[in-house]
Amino acid sequence: ASIDNNSISREIKCRIIQHYIEKLFYDIFIVANISAPGCFNLYGMKYIIDDGVEGQIGLYSGQFESAWKWTNDNKWPNIQYIPLINVWDWYNNLGIGTRQIARTKLERVIFALLHFSNSEDINAINLIWLAHALESLFDTPEALISQTLKNRIFLVLQEPQNTKAMRKKINEFYQLRSSFVHGDFDINHPLNNTIFEDELFDYGYNIMDAECTAIAIIIATLQIMVKNGWTDIEFKESYTGKYIST
Repeated sequence: ASIDNNSISREIKCRIIQHYIEKLFYDIFIVANISAPGCFNLYGMKYIIDDGVEGQIGLYSGQFESAWKWTNDNKWPNIQYIPLINVWDWYNNLGIGTRQIARTKLERVIFALLHFSNSEDINAINLIWLAHALESLFDTPEALISQTLKNRIFLVLQEPQNTKAMRKKINEFYQLRSSFVHGDFDINHPLNNTIFEDELFDYGYNIMDAECTAIAIIIATLQIMVKNGWTDIEFKESYTGKYIST
């Protein structure tokens, strides 16, 4: 069978155009929701490039809005509106471009948030994406992850007045994440039908509260990075010895 070069060329062109359209929407989504969490939702959005060539984007921003409300209820961390243009300039300076595999810690954070946003469902697997983003953002070592992470979070975002309660929130996030990873988590049936089990309401609330804890910390930290023009945060241990006074 003969190959129609013109049709192949047109197909490739459509694929390239489709990628850049989707990439633009992905970029706008993450930038807008760092600027004002929850303000830009693309879940179920469809677009058409050509006859028979269409696509759909499923980026959901509801969790970001819930996380902002969570910060107001818990009085920590500080999330506020940042002008969109400031976030856009910062994001462009990261130089991500069309990169498909993360090369830096911050790229891992952003890509993990986009994976997390690809569903509107309250799902335990989302805890994995958020844990990945947290540990990349705070450059957390494998040993004593939870303790080191909490110390670094409070160092960057300042110690909250209700430190004990916030430490408990972070602990609960990691307990859920660990139990899911290690097979101890009581996962729900995919049908998720509350008619048969009222416990699903509490189940969903616990996961959502854990998600909000992580998202709030991530967004608040990213906003600090935007304001300061940072592309990374380095953590160093240091000590100073004192001489015997004479």
